[in-house]
Amino acid sequence: MAVRRWWTGPVGAYPVLLYHGIAEAAARPAEGAKFWVAAAQAAAQWCWLRDQGPGVTTLAEAWAGRGEGRAVITFDDGGSSDYEAAYPALQTCGLSATFFVNPARVGQVGFASWAHLTSMSRNGMAIASHGWDHGDLTQPSEAGLREQLRRSKQEIEQHTGERVRFLAAPYGYYDRRLARIAGEEGFDAVCTSTNRWARAGGAEVPRVAVYGRTTLGQFAALAAGQAGAYWRRRARTWALARAGHALYRWRQAEAGRA
Repeated sequence: MAVRRWWTGPVGAYPVLLYHGIAEAAARPAEGAKFWVAAAQAAAQWCWLRDQGPGVTTLAEAWAGRGEGRAVITFDDGGSSDYEAAYPALQTCGLSATFFVNPARVGQVGFASWAHLTSMSRNGMAIASHGWDHGDLTQPSEAGLREQLRRSKQEIEQHTGERVRFLAAPYGYYDRRLARIAGEEGFDAVCTSTNRWARAGGAEVPRVAVYGRTTLGQFAALAAGQAGAYWRRRARTWALARAGHALYRWRQAEAGRA
């Protein structure tokens, strides 16, 4: 009953929360710092979900229609803070999350190692694909895309011993071709960042980002599926996303000319 009381979105829908890293402001990377949250902030959010909010379930359970409006916690990029900060905090709260990683970056400076990810997988966390090397998955040829998806999936499965069911699109860039090919390569769904609630069984799993500036009140509204909170977020990020995509394409074109 507590879950139904909290969730105000459509029946069969659920909130998927997107994090990128946990660190204090001074330790965050210059690029993308707004996507990182402080440890105390994340702990307050997760304790609220567990003790006062709708609760937390796994992405697999929610996607299968068994989440009953509970929130899903996800992390992108596979940074070292996933293991050093997020993982122990989640364990303390008795919660689980899905971590999307790029196998090409695993073990590099600033990123979790395979030993870290394997330990997380064995202790209730799901490790999933963020593509091979964080490139825009709407750009490769069909053969190149299939190779990236297949290679990333196999590499993660080899290390964790668990089936990789979900793919998170780097930068949130997503199209119908990516959805189709991901399905053909064995993924259940593709996670994006389109600031909508997700629906059970969907080929796309929209997510909403948690920022360093996100207040607990704003977080609670998103976790409860309040339509106004999602529309405000979408209105703000739509223009920023289009501008960011255009800048990324321009930089890729310039690099190709160099």
